[in-house]
Amino acid sequence: MSVNTQILTTPLDIQVCLDHVVSPGSGGIDLFIGTVRDNTAGRPVSLLEFEAYIPMALAEMQKIGEYAAEKWPIHAIALHHRVGALRAGDVAVIIAVSAAHRSAAFDACRFAIDTLKKRCRFGKRKCSRTGKYGLPRTLSLYSKKKPSLPPARNSQHGLTFETKTTLNMIDIKDFLFSLPAKVKPESVEGLSTLFHFDVGEAGKFTVQLKDGALDVSEGLNGDANCTVTSTAEVLSKLLSKDLNPMMAMMTGKLKISNPGVMLEYAKIFGLM
Repeated sequence: MSVNTQILTTPLDIQVCLDHVVSPGSGGIDLFIGTVRDNTAGRPVSLLEFEAYIPMALAEMQKIGEYAAEKWPIHAIALHHRVGALRAGDVAVIIAVSAAHRSAAFDACRFAIDTLKKRCRFGKRKCSRTGKYGLPRTLSLYSKKKPSLPPARNSQHGLTFETKTTLNMIDIKDFLFSLPAKVKPESVEGLSTLFHFDVGEAGKFTVQLKDGALDVSEGLNGDANCTVTSTAEVLSKLLSKDLNPMMAMMTGKLKISNPGVMLEYAKIFGLM
């Protein structure tokens, strides 16, 4: 079984995806093509900008393809996503799946696109022209957000910026020290790693996984496999799903020394 993943700044090629999955033994090929709509929530959209932290997104896309192959008897799967500025009608994502029978191809393809939207969290910026001075921007992410205060609007020179304020800020120290009680032993059984969290004024912390147990201590102790550097405000927004982790990394608000290790353990820390 073959998994082909690509994130491109150039237009996606449907034929490339089909060529990857077609085979003599495949009796069915399911193809999903996601395109940019010209409206959202009744508002016109002329441009949609996709952003992603590509190494992490590609790793997640690979996992989605591999999991689909474990769950359904498919022959091959291709997951291609585009980043950059796209106009209405442009192709943003293509998923192609081949299998001996159509049911497996249908089910695996639907799973792939649904999971891609939930886990990869490409940042989306929607733009529409409302006047001669510019474009309004609303940042929309592939993540469910906690309840927030009504948007505050600031109009200047024909531009409208919508912002959201989180109702409650998570105490990072309390969160980290609550992990041992929250994490199920079976979920960390056989795992061994050490994380450093440098959270500025909120403090520095060490989280260690060893022999099926999770331990949290203050200070940066031992040799870390991964160091996370940020502020309490940013980490709080990440934990409450009010900020996309990829977007935070791209803008320098979140620094991770080893993204591959963090990706493996992100669910434990509530960052994915």
